[in-house]
Amino acid sequence: MDIRVMLPAEAARAAEIEKSSLSVPWSECELALFAENPNGLYLVAEEDGVICGVCGAYTGAGECNINNVAVDLLYRRRGVARALVSAMLSESAKRGCTVAYLEVASKNGAAISLYDSLGFVPYAKRKGFYGDDDAILMKTEELC
Repeated sequence: MDIRVMLPAEAARAAEIEKSSLSVPWSECELALFAENPNGLYLVAEEDGVICGVCGAYTGAGECNINNVAVDLLYRRRGVARALVSAMLSESAKRGCTVAYLEVASKNGAAISLYDSLGFVPYAKRKGFYGDDDAILMKTEELC
């Protein structure tokens, strides 16, 4: 599996993956614009020429704010999300970031376990942020 920066022309595939995985996915147009933003960092996981996962973040002022991680249904439970988030932390460190933040639905135990294993710790909660679910805010300073 290769992890690399998404090309603007790959925004349609990224939007497909987000649509199948996230409750509020970004559109193809939004993703294409995001890919061109100098503070945006949008990574794709590719296996055998197929984009199978995506991870996006904003970087700046020493911070990385991960805003989405999505993996195609056919590629889940294969370490794609772990590889993407790890690569995001590494790339963010290269951009001068010293801390990374994200939010996750409190009922998403698999994602919480993943983030915990990568050094993220909870620091706040947004009650009812996802309607019937809370958002847990997590951060890490382990960006290597």
